[in-house]
Formats: sequence, structure tokens, C-alpha cells
Amino acid sequence: MDTDDREERVRQRAHEIWIREGRPEGRRDLHWQQAKEEIEVEEGGSLSAAGEEDPEPIAVPSFPGRDA
Repeated sequence: MDTDDREERVRQRAHEIWIREGRPEGRRDLHWQQAKEEIEVEEGGSLSAAGEEDPEPIAVPSFPGRDA
């Protein structure tokens, strides 16, 4: 997706979040970050709590004969 298209989607989503929350003052940065995270997840990625993309999951080997 083009950077300009993504930024426009984030802007629109942040505006929707602002309206949904009752149009509070002083939360622009929080709404923008939340919108970025939602768009990222929709595009197939996932984000960590820090807002960074999570690495691929690590496969944990199973051991035959062991009860979990």
C-alpha cells in the first residue's frame, strides 16, 4: 500500500475514534497511534504492546511421551 494511502486511512480512522469517544480534546496523538495499530493489524501484521511489529512466532518442539 502506498504511504500516502496508508496515512489517509490512519487519518480517517483516528477521526472515527475521536468521534466514537465523544470528541475529547487533547487525545489526538493517542487516537493517531490507535488508528495506526488498527490499520496495521487489518493489513495482516500484528503489533506488540510497544507498538512494534511482532516477530514470527517461534515453534516450540514437542517431546513424545511427555504430558503437558
